[in-house]
Amino acid sequence: MDVTKNIKAMREKKGLRQADLAEKLGMERSNYSRLEKRGNDLSIRQIEEIANAMGVSFFELLLPLEHKAFSKGALVINELQNRNIYLMTNQRKLEAFMTLFMEMGEGLISQFGLTKEVFKKQLDPEGKLEEWAKEKVESFKEQL
Repeated sequence: MDVTKNIKAMREKKGLRQADLAEKLGMERSNYSRLEKRGNDLSIRQIEEIANAMGVSFFELLLPLEHKAFSKGALVINELQNRNIYLMTNQRKLEAFMTLFMEMGEGLISQFGLTKEVFKKQLDPEGKLEEWAKEKVESFKEQL
């Protein structure tokens, strides 16, 4: 880990000059330049102040690759959680439909003008649960 390179790379990525950061830190540009060159000899407080002046986290400034990987991982976890919520919600709808279907029977449902297509459009508009539903139906058949 080369703190000097990380600080310079992040400063350039943010489009900041040494003078810009020196101003944000309340010091002369030449003092900031010496500070930036010290890199591994900087205190934690100094690194934290530089990170805050750049608008990044301490972690992002010290370990940019690890921060990027962690951020991507967090996005993947969030997406998986959202998909799980979607599937659980639709699973409950499908289970409710199946309970209704079993209680009413096919003949009574058709008297109301409800078709398989209507139920499918309401319960699984994207068709993601069709395979799951087939498995559940097979399971019910086995139980009967």
